[in-house]
Amino acid sequence: MLANLAAASEPDKPQSATIGDVGEAGRRGGEVPRDPFDPLYWQVTALAPARTERPLPAGIAPPPTLAKPDARGAGTVASREAESKPGEAKPEGRESAVRAEDAAANGQRPAGPDMAAAQAALKAEIAKIFPPTAAGTPGPHVEVQGTPEGLLINVTDDLNFSMFAVGSAEPRPEMVRAMERLAKALAARPGRIVVRGHTDNRPFRSEVYDNWRLSTARAHMAAYMLTRAGIDQARIWRVEGAADRTPRNAADPKAPENRRIEILLQGSPG
Repeated sequence: MLANLAAASEPDKPQSATIGDVGEAGRRGGEVPRDPFDPLYWQVTALAPARTERPLPAGIAPPPTLAKPDARGAGTVASREAESKPGEAKPEGRESAVRAEDAAANGQRPAGPDMAAAQAALKAEIAKIFPPTAAGTPGPHVEVQGTPEGLLINVTDDLNFSMFAVGSAEPRPEMVRAMERLAKALAARPGRIVVRGHTDNRPFRSEVYDNWRLSTARAHMAAYMLTRAGIDQARIWRVEGAADRTPRNAADPKAPENRRIEILLQGSPG
């Protein structure tokens, strides 16, 4: 598709300049209209003039160099650790306090009683929404676990059920209904949502997908099913495809539980 865009031209649109049209690439490439899809676009992009340092007048000392603060204005963990004098014992609990501070700055809540209570409550609700099915009844397997990032909901295949058509991001009807029920449980809980798709390690390639694109397409479909069922789209923070890189069952990379959708609920404990 990008190759077609690069080859196509519009009659009223100025054509991109090549190196031969504007001279040498780089700083002397000139400021001319250029097409970003032109293969030579980045070779002729003008560069900002180099900054020159002017000498200070005699008798004036340069200002002291200050460490650049991080996004919170308090320096990085490494700089805070460096505040301790060599050989000085660190106060008990300081490292955990630093980790908690960084987690809070990244929008994450450290694991603790609130997280454990939230996990237990969501587990109980998931158990009600997805009770153990009778033998032979199709449907995905759903469970909840606590992680440092937040509450992680795993929606997985099993030996008798596949959430999506083989080699496709088209969900089974049972998967659509399962995501509708799951969305109702998530709608009552605050927090950002990250959706990740995973495949097993069977090599797969078609005209449309390989394992990377397939896992990403399935994650996008899962996010769409959640928003269709009532989840505010603004809560969907990231949609990711991981292919087979993080198997749930590393001992058996082809196991059905490795084919899964992960729904991560961040910052849910209040």
